[in-house]
Amino acid sequence: MKLEKPVILAIIVLVAIAAAAGGYYGYEIWKEKQPLKIEKGDFAEIYYIGYLENGSIFDSSFGDENITVTTPFDEGNYSLTPMKIYVSDATPSKYPDGWVAGNYNVIKGLWEGIIGMKEGDEKTLTIPPENAYGMPVKEGVVFLTNFTGVPLKFMITEVNMTNVTMNMKW
Repeated sequence: MKLEKPVILAIIVLVAIAAAAGGYYGYEIWKEKQPLKIEKGDFAEIYYIGYLENGSIFDSSFGDENITVTTPFDEGNYSLTPMKIYVSDATPSKYPDGWVAGNYNVIKGLWEGIIGMKEGDEKTLTIPPENAYGMPVKEGVVFLTNFTGVPLKFMITEVNMTNVTMNMKW
């Protein structure tokens, strides 16, 4: 039995369509199993330890527990509170379920540093002052504040990094 040329062509086209559909379906299944990566505009919950160059911890997900910079993020041994972050410097237009409207913005260096991370990843970020809270703390720095309700000008006169203290004059 000899098949006509159009029938052979139709069979080839059907086989090609079936192969392409199977490949696409396989790719979609593979893609669903890949861990999600944090992208700009996402909401994320992270565990963290914030510390200075000298190892002094200034904040963490561990609350009041006595920890070091190498303490593992072990939910079985510690009561951890995640930091909720909106990964952007903009204000979100809506919030995911379980999140209430609030300030989820953090310093730029932190949210930029977690972009691309996947669930379970651990990363150490070194954040320069310009991507954190501004100028480095050093003697002679002058800054303005109105924390008393009255604008005041302060100058840092002495920085003691071993005790994390500083003297100021105004």
